Amino acid sequence: MIKNQENIISVIVPVLHITPELHMVRNHIQQATTPMEVLLIVDASVQETIPLSPNEIRVNIAKRGRGSALAEGIRQSTGDIIIFVHADTLLPKDWDIAIRNALADQQVIGGGFSHIFDSQNGYLHLITDPPSLRLNVFHEIWGEQAMFVRSPFIKQHISEIDLPIMEDVQLSKLMNKNGEVVILKETVITSATTFLTRGLLRHTFRIAKARIWYRVGGDPQKIYEYYYKK
Repeated sequence: MIKNQENIISVIVPVLHITPELHMVRNHIQQATTPMEVLLIVDASVQETIPLSPNEIRVNIAKRGRGSALAEGIRQSTGDIIIFVHADTLLPKDWDIAIRNALADQQVIGGGFSHIFDSQNGYLHLITDPPSLRLNVFHEIWGEQAMFVRSPFIKQHISEIDLPIMEDVQLSKLMNKNGEVVILKETVITSATTFLTRGLLRHTFRIAKARIWYRVGGDPQKIYEYYYKK
């Protein structure tokens, strides 16, 4: 892991299972041409060995949930910029340059990428287009959009995103309150498997219910249990 350098991007990837997509996700991350470190936040139940690149580190974590993985990654990170990448999301070419260019504006506190699914399904295209709709209307960015944020800011708010679920909603809220939030034109690609296996409308309803439940003050642990139930 890179240490004692400025302008490092810390890439945080939560790993619940070792999947075929993970290798491709890591390869896309490694296409960066500027300094970075990669923190693989691995569920403690994962016993498999993960061969690591020189700029990667494995961090085992017992707590479930992407929010807890994000919080632990932030604690362990050394970079000036944090980007949170789901283990089924592929970053675009020159992703690091796009982030650095956006944050050259000191008014910008963070943001996310434009987003599509790896499926030609028209419904999935509809819910991701236009990419700025969720930010402009709901002031939210999905975690699938590879959210990024200035590290000094988010390190002050770790406890607020250390949640079993809805960490993207909470991070969106924090960023919107404290600076300008942007959606980059560069596009990330996320696996559509969950939507296709759970059912498009059924899974959409589950997402909407979970987010509304959280917004009205629901218990994140109960929301997590509802969202991930079979």
